[in-house]
Amino acid sequence: MAAVHPGPTDPTAPVTPEVRVETAPTADAPARPLAGGILLGDRAVLVPDPPPELLAKDGDLPELNVVLDRIPEGSGPARTIRVARVVRSRLSAPSLDTACAILALATPLPDAPAVKRHTVAQMSEFLLRRRGDLWAAMYDLGRTASPDGPRHFTAPADPEDHEAVWDTRTESPALFFQGICDVCGRCCKRPKNPGAADDPDASRSAAGASEN
Repeated sequence: MAAVHPGPTDPTAPVTPEVRVETAPTADAPARPLAGGILLGDRAVLVPDPPPELLAKDGDLPELNVVLDRIPEGSGPARTIRVARVVRSRLSAPSLDTACAILALATPLPDAPAVKRHTVAQMSEFLLRRRGDLWAAMYDLGRTASPDGPRHFTAPADPEDHEAVWDTRTESPALFFQGICDVCGRCCKRPKNPGAADDPDASRSAAGASEN
């Protein structure tokens, strides 16, 4: 039986464009689609469960573009933006194991749709509820139109096969999301009481409690 997803926390939020990550075309080869992604504000794209191409060592990374197709179909032209940097992050806790690539865009997207921002602690809570399913957690946060994420064009990589490439590896959901927020900039909301609301140890304790 298919899982039942409750829907985004903010159903009135605008639906973000469909995001596709692909290799940049060259004189010898056309662009090749790699993965779907989630637009984080105007400066970054999140790719949960990244394919092996996004986990190559920096010197072996292909040149990448992000293509944004307008929703609904036909509402405007697709936009292609070069990827300036790829940051790889893994959350590896007893009850949670997830990974992502965060793609920093070379130029900000001028017409990025406004989305409701959340604190690191709030995002961590949704990930805990989803037991590490980052696609579903971002859906619950109103960041994507599908709880299962856009289609990947190649199979996700096994994180254990890419231990040398993680820019961040942590057992703390808060630190995992903080790494995402560090790349996307204004996509996250600052807590009113930073010392208490986004305490990494508190999220780590919550992760342990979710085992029970």
